[in-house]
Amino acid sequence: MNTAVIENKKNAEKSLNDIYEFFALILFPYKILTEEMMKGQDFSINLSQTGIKLDNDGIRKKIESFKDDYLIKLCFQHMVGIFEFWFFETISILLQNPKRINKKKQIDVEMIYKSINLEELKKQIIDNEINELKYKKVADWFKTLNNYINIKSMNNDDIKNISEIKATRDVLVHNNGIVNEIYITKSGSKARNKVGHKIDLTCDYFNNIWSYLKSFIIKCSDEIAKKDRSIL
Repeated sequence: MNTAVIENKKNAEKSLNDIYEFFALILFPYKILTEEMMKGQDFSINLSQTGIKLDNDGIRKKIESFKDDYLIKLCFQHMVGIFEFWFFETISILLQNPKRINKKKQIDVEMIYKSINLEELKKQIIDNEINELKYKKVADWFKTLNNYINIKSMNNDDIKNISEIKATRDVLVHNNGIVNEIYITKSGSKARNKVGHKIDLTCDYFNNIWSYLKSFIIKCSDEIAKKDRSIL
């Protein structure tokens, strides 16, 4: 069993648990505050830095807006980042086996001269392979992974789901959450809205994706670890 793959899985699980706990605990004070307001407790806030003054109703509306516009988005983006780190770290681990590295790949002479030793050169070759893969489609990510190890616990629907998740993250970062043609192309049949509309990002969606990615990471990691017997 490849213990490095298992360790990578555990790190991803912990990171996913941390971001979920952060999300839930940040929402908790908001719920308490709202309950106190409903009981008749008065609150107010005066932020001289931004010139804003809020009473109960203003605070409640502002927090609700920030929950939708910032908290869910930021936590979701971080969650997708955790998944991507897990995936490419898994690829890096598998590429420790030199048989998986493309023998026809050309190596920059400068890379050779800058390498302190063979291990450093090997690391740079692996890093280059991963960096090239990062800019490809999600389907190509998993095609590459399957070329190394055939993963039976992963299916085409998984690839489509993760493609949409990644596309949602990209449209949030690069297009202010407004669906564009790039999102539609990346998401395919899993697209959740039309061009020009705001991408849906609710607490339910966040919870579902968190559970899905965690389950996916666990099942794939366990299968890879059992099948890969590379000597690291």
